[in-house]
Amino acid sequence: MIQLKVYTSANRGNQQFLDLYATEPIKLNLSVEDITNAEAKSVFSRTFRVPATRNNNQFFKTAFEVE
Repeated sequence: MIQLKVYTSANRGNQQFLDLYATEPIKLNLSVEDITNAEAKSVFSRTFRVPATRNNNQFFKTAFEVE
């Protein structure tokens, strides 16, 4: 199974691996315009799905219980 490392705190102190679907990898688009300036000038987001595995349920707690 493919896994994604996530951090539960801003200082990267707590990390956990989430399970992903093997048939639906997360696709990233990276581009660099000016390597001398490291400022972030834009925001990028991508939607992806995660399976309701035991490992993911521990991280998301009750997020899968939609009514």
